[in-house]
Amino acid sequence: MDQGTDAEADELVVLIVDDDEPTRQLFAAALARAGFATRAAAEGRDVLDIVSDEPVGVVLLDDRMPGMSGLEVLAELRSSPGGATLPVIFVTGQDELDDRIRGLEAGANDYLTKPVELVELVARVRAQLRAKAASTTTVDDLERRLDAVMLLRRIARAETAELTAREVCAELTRLEGIDGAAVMVVRGGRAVVPLAVYGALEVELVPGAPLGEAVAPQLARRLRHGPWIEHSESDMGPRNSGVFSLATIERLAVAPLEGRDGPLGALLLAGDGSASAAPSVLSAAIDFATVVSTLIAPDLERQEALDESRSALRRVVSTGAFVPHYQPVVDLTSDVLVGYEALTRWSDGTRPDVRFAEAKALGIGVEVERATLQALVRDARGFDTTLWLSLNVSADLILSGSLDDLVAKQNQPIVLELTEHEPVEDYPRLQHAVRAIPDVRLSVDDAGAGYASMRHILDLRPDFVKLDISWVRDLNTDSARQALTAGMVGFAAELGCTLIAEGIETEAERAALEHLGVTLGQGYLLGRPAPAGQPTV
Repeated sequence: MDQGTDAEADELVVLIVDDDEPTRQLFAAALARAGFATRAAAEGRDVLDIVSDEPVGVVLLDDRMPGMSGLEVLAELRSSPGGATLPVIFVTGQDELDDRIRGLEAGANDYLTKPVELVELVARVRAQLRAKAASTTTVDDLERRLDAVMLLRRIARAETAELTAREVCAELTRLEGIDGAAVMVVRGGRAVVPLAVYGALEVELVPGAPLGEAVAPQLARRLRHGPWIEHSESDMGPRNSGVFSLATIERLAVAPLEGRDGPLGALLLAGDGSASAAPSVLSAAIDFATVVSTLIAPDLERQEALDESRSALRRVVSTGAFVPHYQPVVDLTSDVLVGYEALTRWSDGTRPDVRFAEAKALGIGVEVERATLQALVRDARGFDTTLWLSLNVSADLILSGSLDDLVAKQNQPIVLELTEHEPVEDYPRLQHAVRAIPDVRLSVDDAGAGYASMRHILDLRPDFVKLDISWVRDLNTDSARQALTAGMVGFAAELGCTLIAEGIETEAERAALEHLGVTLGQGYLLGRPAPAGQPTV
């Protein structure tokens, strides 16, 4: 009896090999709290003496030390009688993947990466001791761990984090003792969403379907403390207190997926239920969590940044941090006001084209356009109903079908103004969509600023064509600009549309436009953009 007790105590001795004294002390304190006795060595050459003289259960071996390196110590340890099957956990730097692989190839059973999570340290030591007690073969264990690290080199990132996670989960379920795998992300601390699910876990989880609201904060808190294992009710006792309630899974290992600022999700591995598989499935979860994080963290963090940017822009819009402005469009021959161009001015000074381009890049362009247009048509309802209102719109907004109700509520003529910079992939479809909106006319903006404007004019046959400001500037003194403008006047007449010159700032420019036959215009000379009800000059 006494001998059995002494033997069990021997199994709990952990040898910490590291030239950094604070690291040795930190590891020793964490292991002592978990019930382990420890020995320490500051140099690699002391390891063989300690192992030959004293019983040791596990060795924590730093890979980079003065004198003998970790690899050299490991090589000598494996060639010695007492160290051939001794569990060794290799401790490497976070970015030292090649050192990690060389350590596994040299005979290490496991590895840790610095900075070491102390809960993970204890979990890996326990996993090695349990595997040793269950007589898990060193060869099989080594092959599985080498597979875990080499997976990083075998799998390339797919187009999305979801596809990458799916491929990794498929690989995991091919390993002995693992029945299912899932990759989950915590989004905004409010939702837990499975990215990929494979094998036995497909019965319990659906990719893209968020778990219950209570799971996210609980999981986020638990992941900060490192990996763990949950088991169902069995002959081992009732279900332990865990985060997931998966009725058909007997044993579930959970390991955090680390991002720049802490855990961004979790890797779940379903074990096959055998008691001997418990340490292996937990160790596998820890190993593969590092691999999965490396593969998908950049995509997830990029997506999170996009989500934050979308939320920020939506807050700008929802709080009304913009003011509708209206600029007069005037008949140059009679000075009669014929309509207004509706414009959005952002309170933070961001240029409208920059803000709308940002919204489009974030995938919420139509949403932001519609929100600003609602304010524009609302504030314009007090205008003279004989004056038309020109609204800047994208092809995407027209094709979305969400303009119909806005236009229907307006009691004045509407002109939809399509910018030259807005690409159009299907002109017949766009033309059909415009015609389907009752009582609207179409204008093409920035004519002459590029090839696309001419294509817009030819394929869409608009009611109005806006002459770009670059043609109007100094028109009165530039014969080339005068020739181009005269050509546009004839071109517009042939198509049956009306030219509107924008950016008129001087009387000389206005006179030159009138002389060339341009009948409508807008610009600071004729009226500046202003909120409804305020003077425009």
